[in-house]
Amino acid sequence: MTTFLLVALGGAGILIAHIALSHLITIAGARPDILLIYILWATLRYGRWTGLWLGFFLGLSQDALSLGPLGIMAFLKSNLAFWLAVWLEGRAGTISSGWWMTFVALTSLLQFTLAGLFAGVPDYAVYFLWTAIPAMLYTVLAGLIWALAPLGPRPVGPPGLSGRGRRLKR
Repeated sequence: MTTFLLVALGGAGILIAHIALSHLITIAGARPDILLIYILWATLRYGRWTGLWLGFFLGLSQDALSLGPLGIMAFLKSNLAFWLAVWLEGRAGTISSGWWMTFVALTSLLQFTLAGLFAGVPDYAVYFLWTAIPAMLYTVLAGLIWALAPLGPRPVGPPGLSGRGRRLKR
């Protein structure tokens, strides 16, 4: 429970930063969904139930603070996190950067595509080409930066040392 509260507080901070600073990082009307990246990271690190509830509460908060219909982002973010975790369940080890970028690309494109459909965008083809695809590409770029950031424990010791002889630095 304590871990979920810490992850939720981190998500709340990212949500506030996302809303407060989104106008500064918007390029040609597209902005990355940093909140989705955080939810995917938390899902991969802490499991599907953390991702589900975090996606629901942060998505609902995002909906409440935006001008869009209430519940769309809560539904999309929680479902994307949950089904990603179900798909990954039973696979041992960590995921590579290539898979991480694939997850970010597919989930962000799916989220932006479904958000446009649920919101009832009048000219969907224009929305898809000029909003959903650029926002997905921008989110993938933000996901790449996130993947390069030092998150979590890193092995320390001589480069050739692996296995039991390696300690983890926290």
